[in-house]
Amino acid sequence: MKPITPIAVGLIWHEGRLVVGRRSAEQTLGGYDEFPGGKCEPGEEPSSAVIRECFEETGLRVTLIGPRDASTYELEKTIL
Repeated sequence: MKPITPIAVGLIWHEGRLVVGRRSAEQTLGGYDEFPGGKCEPGEEPSSAVIRECFEETGLRVTLIGPRDASTYELEKTIL
């Protein structure tokens, strides 16, 4: 069984717009857009990870309204 890496992603509205970033060319899926978020640190709740990651990636301090959905999937590294 492969280890599960928990991640958290937020839908962040700022000044009436949804915050979206672009992955750098050096990253997996480089050039694609993504919502703020990332890996949860050991023992970190997803809600805390979204708040931390959003600040690290955008400089925005966010307030959690509530979780929307949780799912599990396997990401395979492929060449697109």
